[in-house]
Amino acid sequence: MFAPLPTSGTVSIQAFLKYLNDVEIWMGVFAEPDIESQGMIIVIPPGDVRRRMLVQKTMPGQVEVQRTDTFPRNPPLYDIRFELQEGGVTTTMLGDTVFNAIPLASTQQWLFVGYQLQEGEGRVDAEFLNLFVQGQ
Repeated sequence: MFAPLPTSGTVSIQAFLKYLNDVEIWMGVFAEPDIESQGMIIVIPPGDVRRRMLVQKTMPGQVEVQRTDTFPRNPPLYDIRFELQEGGVTTTMLGDTVFNAIPLASTQQWLFVGYQLQEGEGRVDAEFLNLFVQGQ
């Protein structure tokens, strides 16, 4: 799912995970409403939802930029915040982990929230809560 974003400001969202088997959660910011366009995603890989890592990737091509250590979350609620500036985005997770700023050459940025099936069949049960968008 894509939604337009302001040129600069803050976007925050929470992901409450119940099951994440053979599926990745993707949340990110793109230059166009297309996952093959220039962008950045935060990936929550499959596995035990109470013990996950977060991975920052650039798009297209899913090039890994950095990742967190695996950490416990009980309840499995993951907070993500994107700081938008003209020409780039910075991500903060869980209130204090800051990932590298990623350049985005676009006057219109787009929020993406979705999932990627790894192979075969997967199971995902997640709620996305408290979406907040504030332009500057």
